[in-house]
Amino acid sequence: MLSPWLGIGLVLAALAAIFGGLRVLQAQYDLDSEMTRKGVHVLMGGVTLTFPWLFEAVWPVAVLGGMAGAALMAVRFVPVLLENVGTVLHGVKRSSYGELYYVVAVVLLFILSEGDPILYGVPILLLGLADPVAALIGLRYGTSFYQTSEGFKTGEGSAGFFLVAFFCVHIPLLLATDTGRLESLLIATIAGVLLMLLEAIAWRGLDNLFVPIGGYALLSTHMAMDASDLAVRLVVIATLFAMATIWHRETTLDHSATFAAALVGVVTWMIGGWQWILAPAALYFGYTLLWPSSARVDADTSGPPTLHTVHNVLGVASVGMGWLFLSAADLSVSLFYPYTLAYAAYLGLIGVERLRSFPYAVSTTRILIDATLKSSGMLLGPLLIVEGLDLRAVLLGGGLVICVMLTALLYLQWPHDFEEARSPFRVQVHRALLVTTGSSLGLPVLQMSYVFF
Repeated sequence: MLSPWLGIGLVLAALAAIFGGLRVLQAQYDLDSEMTRKGVHVLMGGVTLTFPWLFEAVWPVAVLGGMAGAALMAVRFVPVLLENVGTVLHGVKRSSYGELYYVVAVVLLFILSEGDPILYGVPILLLGLADPVAALIGLRYGTSFYQTSEGFKTGEGSAGFFLVAFFCVHIPLLLATDTGRLESLLIATIAGVLLMLLEAIAWRGLDNLFVPIGGYALLSTHMAMDASDLAVRLVVIATLFAMATIWHRETTLDHSATFAAALVGVVTWMIGGWQWILAPAALYFGYTLLWPSSARVDADTSGPPTLHTVHNVLGVASVGMGWLFLSAADLSVSLFYPYTLAYAAYLGLIGVERLRSFPYAVSTTRILIDATLKSSGMLLGPLLIVEGLDLRAVLLGGGLVICVMLTALLYLQWPHDFEEARSPFRVQVHRALLVTTGSSLGLPVLQMSYVFF
């Protein structure tokens, strides 16, 4: 193996040649900015793919990452660089930090995979090939548009992403590992579908981080599974995606937010099992059933309804997913109860928000009672299915009602801290803190249920 410093020098020379060469071609042939940006994507993928054979230790890759990150920041912010070599990356008029996420993804992958050629190389192939193919197909042949938080993407581009991702996973697993033919087909299909959804929901270049890290996570957890387990997993993924898509028209979500909701369900099932899907499913299907007249209130007043984005879905799922991860980290303790309370509290907040948006006055007391009773009732079913119907359930159900009522009451006391008119990020943080506080009240109630019952 080469000296680490020689390897670093070769990589830096290759990267300089990529940027310099593309800049010359751009100036000489008036290449489209999206073409040069995706050219960097592909060529950098080819260079970074060699890292397991160039470097044995992590530090050279970390050094390269730091140097590349600094150079890319300079290209972004130094005017003379931005006007010259920077046009290769920043000629596209959209806000994106994809090149920086690219560098972070490469370093993280090398650390996580410990230089394993498959666990590192396959995600790099996904990073270098699948996303550029999706973008170029979408630009040239896209006619089936779907809405995202930043505009539109195309079904043709997503289909192209799936196809390239499938072969990026299937061929290396089949030729370079002991994975069976059927298993490699199933793993490649699962990875293609889930990574396609990750790419569809990403914003501001985050697909350069989501796709490779997601690819590593899928490979590291699925390669040891047998064909029957993989087939069940694929069926569940397809079912959850189909259900979310079919119900999409009844929701106030844009298309990428619907994909995010499906992904939340898939990740929840993979980590916790079917019982843990019940609470987010109750919220997803329940909020328009509980308040159907308010779900489309904008349609009756000032035009089409306000669509919620992937940020809203991730915000609503954030607290529940936190309880799920904590429960999975400590298998001796189930945190299903505060997890359910988190989704119940969020459903209550949605109810409060929708009732407050009515074009006619609704009293605060009515809002509080309506949101509390309907939200508690919707989540009580999942709670009883898992915890059972006995005296202990009475205490847990009472705690559920109190949690929803308190979070709804606090929202009504300080509504301006939770309304969409303020910074969307601050709104999501404030809501998450409120729901975290409310659902944490479930911990002493859970402890009391063990003591007395």
